[in-house]
Amino acid sequence: FLFCPLQVPNDSQITLFAGWVGSVEGMIAALARTARALPEGWHVRLKEHPSARSSLADPLARAVAEAGGRLVIDNATDSFAQLAASRGVLTINSSMGLQAFFHDKPVIVLGQAFFAIPGLVTPVHSEAALAQTLAHPQALSFDPALRAAFMSCLDLVYYPRVSEAPDGSITIDPDALARMLDAARSGTALSPGGAFL
Repeated sequence: FLFCPLQVPNDSQITLFAGWVGSVEGMIAALARTARALPEGWHVRLKEHPSARSSLADPLARAVAEAGGRLVIDNATDSFAQLAASRGVLTINSSMGLQAFFHDKPVIVLGQAFFAIPGLVTPVHSEAALAQTLAHPQALSFDPALRAAFMSCLDLVYYPRVSEAPDGSITIDPDALARMLDAARSGTALSPGGAFL
């Protein structure tokens, strides 16, 4: 199965960056129309976000009915357990897509995400492309070297060094933080060494 952890419908990641699906409900509807393309024995397993304030029960029920057994709702099983057991992750732009990297899972990205890089994931830009991708889930893949380089960049450049003192207090590397803030203010990227590009 492919795991699809749903996002919070009114979160800015959705309202600003959902891409062609437009919303969580739009993604559910697109999955309902395309899930039948999956080969025999495959399904998409969806899980509602635990922080969602509005229920997606009605659109999910319609989608499950339309998809002919190819969409399954599992709100009970732990998200990380479902991710680990899956053959891949399907998301608009959730950080669960990044979590999938730690489990060496292929990822399908439907929306705008900073990690929607071909080879790192499989970006899908239309409903027709989604149906084509779902028709061959066993062909989903990623470039392990690109993923390793990407994750190293996140570790060495994007996230500042944090240390914990014996008293439990947290300290962020002030030089790294200053470089990141300068880069953000100037719209400049940082290299893995922390230098401006």
